[in-house]
Amino acid sequence: MRALLLLLLLAGCAPRLADDDDSGPTIDDDDSGTDEGAVYAVPESVDFGYIDALGFSAAQEVAIVNGTQQTVEVSVELDHPAFMLQLVFPEDPLPLPPGAQDEVWVFFAPPAEDVYEAPLVFETDHPGFERVEALLTGCSIPDCAGG
Repeated sequence: MRALLLLLLLAGCAPRLADDDDSGPTIDDDDSGTDEGAVYAVPESVDFGYIDALGFSAAQEVAIVNGTQQTVEVSVELDHPAFMLQLVFPEDPLPLPPGAQDEVWVFFAPPAEDVYEAPLVFETDHPGFERVEALLTGCSIPDCAGG
């Protein structure tokens, strides 16, 4: 069983194990709507689930992928008090060559009991993909996610 799970993990298709606590982060990494020739975020959304007010979540990685045939300049923006960038690009704007990707790390730190949502925005100089977003969500109200 462990060998099968390891193979599934390596193949990127590990099953989600059932548990009673669904308050952890859920990541929508279905990039089926993306293809070559696009600049896109992976995952397209991160739900941090329930975190106590004034608490901190584990950091989650969000990548910007350049599937175009040209280098694009990328900047990252996150303007919300409940979501924060932990690791950012080594330079701003970041030159991202064709076929390359780079990551930022975000975490959820709700300042009060509420439900939160904000876009993590990657701005590029590509005329077809000037603004690429990954949706960040989380809550700090006990009933919102079984917390």
